[in-house]
Amino acid sequence: MATDDISLSIAEILGVDTEVSGEDGTYVLGDCFFSGVTGDAFRCVHKESGTPMAIKVGKLAPDGATDGRYEREIAFMRSARHPNIVRLIDEVLTSDGCPGWVFEMGEAETLQTLIVSAGRLTPDAVRRVGLQLARALKHLHDLGLVHRDLTPGHVIWEGRSERKAAVEPRAQI
Repeated sequence: MATDDISLSIAEILGVDTEVSGEDGTYVLGDCFFSGVTGDAFRCVHKESGTPMAIKVGKLAPDGATDGRYEREIAFMRSARHPNIVRLIDEVLTSDGCPGWVFEMGEAETLQTLIVSAGRLTPDAVRRVGLQLARALKHLHDLGLVHRDLTPGHVIWEGRSERKAAVEPRAQI
């Protein structure tokens, strides 16, 4: 048996589609970079443009109910426009009815990945991250919203100095 006959992506192992379509195109799922109670986050690529993005695929309850939580989350993402909050690009539905949301991500990494790979952050990096997250949270609170699951795995970090020296580092939730 050839190796590629048995290779499975993380999406296939988790039982989700490897390609999903939305209004703005088709997305090819890659590695899962975060798994939580309400959904799994994957790197993905816009099939037509090749643009790297991220997609969160929601998890349905055993009875298929969502208690409206996904509808509330999507309404939140539509209203939360801020430089330190990821931008919603598209909405998708998997073949088994799970909702998904496509977000900007590019070549960024999670703060959790950065800490694991680089070790302790410098005091200046902690200050920058903290200030940017505080601005994002203030914006959410001004909208009457609360982020109930803020972890390093939910923070996207762009502009790591070794990779993008000319870019001001930016944290997003």
